[in-house]
Amino acid sequence: MESTFDTPGGVDLYVQIGAGNIKLETSDRDTTEVHLVGLNRAGEDAIAEMSVRSDERGGRHEIFVEEPKKSGFGFVASLFNNAEIGVHVRCPRRTSLDAKTGSADVDVKGELESARVKTGSGDIDFRDVVDDIDVNSASGDVFVGDVNGHCSVKTASGDVRISVVGGELDANLVSGDLKVDEVRGSVTVQTVSGDQHIGAVSAGEIKLNAVSGDVLVGVRPGLRLWIDATSVSGDMTSELDSADGPPAGEGPLVQLRARTVSGDVSIVRAA
Repeated sequence: MESTFDTPGGVDLYVQIGAGNIKLETSDRDTTEVHLVGLNRAGEDAIAEMSVRSDERGGRHEIFVEEPKKSGFGFVASLFNNAEIGVHVRCPRRTSLDAKTGSADVDVKGELESARVKTGSGDIDFRDVVDDIDVNSASGDVFVGDVNGHCSVKTASGDVRISVVGGELDANLVSGDLKVDEVRGSVTVQTVSGDQHIGAVSAGEIKLNAVSGDVLVGVRPGLRLWIDATSVSGDMTSELDSADGPPAGEGPLVQLRARTVSGDVSIVRAA
């Protein structure tokens, strides 16, 4: 099943499926192509009941790709119980994605304007996001390239890997590990048994809390740094000394708070 829409001026893409995958490819184009693929026999039968439509609002185009609402025990409701559907989309770079899935991978190649994803189980892979990103996953790994705006990630059992966050980072993980190369704004991270690795911070308030995971944070040189770090039974180490202090005059102030119960806390020089 294929649909093509003329979408100059930006796209808001809404996708809702139970199981399968969502694949987006963005480029310099003024059309949006939606291709639905049945990934199993039930998915092939269910495609005809999918809703694909386009509206225009405020100079932007809204594209909806949705399964019918499941109610009762009718034929359509039962049809989607075991259906796995692939939603493959080619769209402009000026696309914002809002996706909700039960168990589906989300893979985006190219630049997005913003993204919001909620999934029960499925890996999530983004390249570049111009504005904000919000990810909520029960069990799936999350990979994000560069995010210029605010980055919010919540997972129960998945690992999270992020390259650069230009704005603030808000992360909440239960058993997964978090690794971020650089955050240029404030940071709030909470983990239970996962490790935290923040390669470089340079501004704002940094709050890192863990129960049994280790915490490592790199600090850029030339900052006025205030540190409050404690661990109940873990080791505390710091590579910083007077040579890492700010130059003469006023430098940016970073407030670093790190708390663990049994995990180690390491404060290092940013690479």
